[in-house]
Amino acid sequence: MLAAVAIGLAGGGLAGCANGSSAEDRSGADQRAQARPDQSGAGQAAGVQLRLADARATENIFSSPMRRTPDRMRAADGSPGPDYWQNTADYAIDAELDPSTNTLSVALRVRYTNNSPHTLRYLWFNLEQNLFRPGSKGDLIYGSGQRFGNRDGFEGGFNFRSVRFLRGDLDGDLRELRSGRDAALAVYDTLGRVDVAETVEPGDRVALEMRYSFRVPPNGSDRMGREDVAGGRIYQFAQWFPNVCRFDDVNGWNTLPYLGAGEFYTDFGTYDVRLRVPSDHVVAATGVLQNPEDVLNSAELDRWRRVHEGESGDESVFVRTLEEADAARESWDGESMSTWRFVAEDVRTFAWAASQAFAWEAMGVAVPTELGGVVEPTSEDLERSAALPEGQPGGSFDPIPESVPTRHAVVHSFYPREGAEQWVRSNEYQAFALRLHSRMWFPYPYPQSTNVNGIVGGMEYPMVAFCRNRTNPRGLFGVTDHELVHNWFPMIVNTNEREYAWMDEGFTSFLGIYASRYFYPDQTPRTMTRFFERMATRDLQPVHTRPDHIAGGQLGFLAYRKTAYGLWLLREHILGADRFDPAFRAYIDKWAFKSPTPDDFFRAMNDGVGADLNWFWRGWFMEFTQLDQGVDRVQSEDDGSVRVRFVNLGEMVMPLIVELTWRESATSRTRERITVPADAWGGLNTFEMRFSTDGRSLVGVEIDPDGVMPDMNRANNRWRR
Repeated sequence: MLAAVAIGLAGGGLAGCANGSSAEDRSGADQRAQARPDQSGAGQAAGVQLRLADARATENIFSSPMRRTPDRMRAADGSPGPDYWQNTADYAIDAELDPSTNTLSVALRVRYTNNSPHTLRYLWFNLEQNLFRPGSKGDLIYGSGQRFGNRDGFEGGFNFRSVRFLRGDLDGDLRELRSGRDAALAVYDTLGRVDVAETVEPGDRVALEMRYSFRVPPNGSDRMGREDVAGGRIYQFAQWFPNVCRFDDVNGWNTLPYLGAGEFYTDFGTYDVRLRVPSDHVVAATGVLQNPEDVLNSAELDRWRRVHEGESGDESVFVRTLEEADAARESWDGESMSTWRFVAEDVRTFAWAASQAFAWEAMGVAVPTELGGVVEPTSEDLERSAALPEGQPGGSFDPIPESVPTRHAVVHSFYPREGAEQWVRSNEYQAFALRLHSRMWFPYPYPQSTNVNGIVGGMEYPMVAFCRNRTNPRGLFGVTDHELVHNWFPMIVNTNEREYAWMDEGFTSFLGIYASRYFYPDQTPRTMTRFFERMATRDLQPVHTRPDHIAGGQLGFLAYRKTAYGLWLLREHILGADRFDPAFRAYIDKWAFKSPTPDDFFRAMNDGVGADLNWFWRGWFMEFTQLDQGVDRVQSEDDGSVRVRFVNLGEMVMPLIVELTWRESATSRTRERITVPADAWGGLNTFEMRFSTDGRSLVGVEIDPDGVMPDMNRANNRWRR
């Protein structure tokens, strides 16, 4: 989901705050000191609040943040163990939309397979549509006026007509099932429980059928809803069916309630979905359309096939134009319906949208199937990008090497007339993102990707993104890339969003840094002044805080921006891309279509880079710590060398990046840069270095000269003679 914050790392580089004045000499007078820190910037920077380190805190920052001992389920190298298991849930769903009452009526069949070693005596279901019942927990917590609240006093929620067990061979067509006995569904707000008469033993399957309906909320917690536009009404459906809660080795049944901010965590499965809508509507959905000949006219079908068979190249083709949408709406008889069938495999949920107002564009994409490096822009590429029209920037540079092997996939865009000016580039944006991230991190495994314009600001589902932006090309590119990248996190690497928002939102935001860098190669990096100012406040919670428990206004900063910045810092300034990238790729590969925890991520990265990064994981993610490195003393020794003492006044530790300025002669100065690993702070908050002068004079010492570290007090970062 797109948070209401800007990541601010576009361009792939960062311009830090300007360094403050020189540091105060906290050590007092020393008769041997030949040069002293400048007193003009003494003390703590105005408005900066710091949590000061002590010896114990500094020592603890290096201890392991892992909460679980490795075992045969989750190995010490951060990979799934030999006994790893996860359950599956397959769904067959028939739904019918009645626009006259904004009601969706559904018959759902679910087959649940118990692959665990545990006996199950009941099944828990997520009933997330119940968030929109007045008085729900989420309604009481967020209120009607907030983003995640139930707006305008809408009265919604699931209305169940029947719930029953099913019998028969479920390995075949899920639709040919013999009726079984009724089942009792106990409803607890956004959760439901079904007790089973016969236990579900390891390896067993159980199947249920649910028949229900609900009214579509106008503003569904910014994740679904409906919108009236000039050409009709747009429906966006998510959290529209009861889904089995995930049962795993970490929590057993994951039954955290749906309150609005915390997102989702479900099992993988196969979805066979039939959607019955008025015949003038078109449908966008997770999966692949199975019956285009039943729902498209001959001209639309021909265009659809050209794209899917790879005959249209990289041209974006209108399957249905806005004018054709108008004609279909005007000729509709008010009664006829069409049934659109979609099938999706290895997905964790299913979302869709429908409208008579949609234009529909489709385009073939050559998706890289081989991981590796990308091409960096030349000066000519930068000039070409800078010369693009201000209203339609970016996209002139292709970072994918020509020799990379590819496969054919398709991107789709659905939008009303109100979005046409900007959305004609939606397929271009999707294609760029699919190609870049497939090359850099993990090849996109699905057959298609769809972008839908409607009331939802920015929300992700397997193969489907909902994006509202209609006015700003850079904004539309950013939200499109962000929501599409969610196919990697959490749709492929299936993390628990309701507990660990940072493991998908922060990771997608991190990947978005590089999408912006290569799509807008001429863009000037943004200053990180505001980021550092936010880091300087003491009211921040740890990144590793359940999203429903994060204080107002912090979710976007912690889960998105701080996480993305931390990974960027690790890649660009602590490890280097040559060390970071193989480890991060291996993490994705290990956990593709499985469910890692934070421990698994930390262990996988430690193992992949060959280093103990526990100080980073603990200080950046698991705890709230702050960094304040300073030049404490510069002192000349009797042997002609210079001794420099550095101090770490915060609880966070980071590598010490130091630039020394030497005066070689009256007219010549040279600079020397040294990076001291974070281990230098082990158990201490001071660190000394001695330098040979070799006839030179040391005239300047500066910590973090590029301003990339989140140092809260830059006033003590510089000493000069």
